[in-house]
Amino acid sequence: MPSDAGFSMLEAVISISLISIMIAGFCTFLIATTSITHRQGGQQAAVHLASDGVELVRAVSGPALPAGLPTSPETKTVSGVTYQRAWSVAVCWQPTAGGTCVVQNNPPSSTGYLKFFKITITVTWPDHGCPTAGCSYATTTLVDGVSTQPLFRTS
Repeated sequence: MPSDAGFSMLEAVISISLISIMIAGFCTFLIATTSITHRQGGQQAAVHLASDGVELVRAVSGPALPAGLPTSPETKTVSGVTYQRAWSVAVCWQPTAGGTCVVQNNPPSSTGYLKFFKITITVTWPDHGCPTAGCSYATTTLVDGVSTQPLFRTS
């Protein structure tokens, strides 16, 4: 009759190996999930800061808009991460019938164009998941360059 003396030792080694492989896979999943959650948290904070920037732009509408915005980037700290928020302002002209707002300082030679300010708000922050320049989020809005009052269509 054959001996079973080393059989339970072999079972224990195989069981420990299988459990170790399963734990390694779970740890890899956990680390990746934590990294993605951290990156999404940074993006969410950047979107919030950009939205706040759009609200600041809307509060200073009309011809005074370029002078009413900060000229240098603002530094904001959210949850221990330092964000830089910057504005860029360009004058653009849009046909009254609609269409693309063409960025140029002087109005086009023909009539029938509306003056707008094209405001781009860019938020940057450091994150190990982004290239060496860091992560960034940008949003753009058009603001009426003439009126300080809202316009409503009646038709």
